[in-house]
Formats: sequence, structure tokens, C-alpha cells
Amino acid sequence: MKFTLAQLQATGLPLEIGPPVQLPVEQEPVKAKSKYRAQPQVTADGRFDSKKELRRWEALKQMEANGEIHGLTRENKQKTFILHGVNGAIICRYVGDFVYTENGQKVCEDAKGMKTPVYKLKRKLFLDEHGNEWEHRES
Repeated sequence: MKFTLAQLQATGLPLEIGPPVQLPVEQEPVKAKSKYRAQPQVTADGRFDSKKELRRWEALKQMEANGEIHGLTRENKQKTFILHGVNGAIICRYVGDFVYTENGQKVCEDAKGMKTPVYKLKRKLFLDEHGNEWEHRES
């Protein structure tokens, strides 16, 4: 509803003009920072959780092109390892960053900047259960 100045004065209410009101400005949503300050990288090869992981992927691709390794895959495109406890119960799942074969040895590799307690535990369980047929590496 719109009122003229005469109509507002006729109400008998005081007409005071205060300081200008600052309206809130819509801001870009703040992106949550990674817990360990890793900066995700997106390339033609997909999304990588960190610059270190991307650099390692590029190095491994070069090694595969040179014939040093073969069967290189990464993240969800590879095997998920189910890790069991002493009594055979499933404890957790483990997926390394890269899987490949080098000199006939199957290798599961992780590009880690920070070795968390959970990672250390999963690595021990992995080696205990799959250490005979798989080698685990950290880069």
C-alpha cells in the first residue's frame, strides 16, 4: 500500500527520517577448508584430493607409458579391500589411491601428506591380511 506525504501527516504520527539502513549484501558461500589443508585438483583425468596425489598420478602415468608398470588404476575404479579381524568379522574397507603391477608384484599405493591414526591402522590391517600378495607403498 502506498501513502502520500499528506496522508502520512494526517495520521498524526511523528515523521522522522533516521540514518540510512544498511541492507545485508549477499555473499558467496564460504567453502569449507580441508582438515589437512589439501587443495582438491580437477584435471582431464578426474578429481584428485590433493596436489600431491595429482603429481604422483602424473608420475605413475609416465612410468606406465615407459613400460615400467602396467594396469594403473585409481580410486573408485579399482579394487576395494575388505579388512577382517582375527575372528573373521569385517572391520573396515580400504581403497588406496592407485593400484598397478610392477615387475609382477601387485602394488597398492597411497599419496599421503598426513598419516592419520585411522590410516595407520588400516595400513596395518591391510598388510596383515593382504601382505603376501600385495605390496603397500606410500608416496
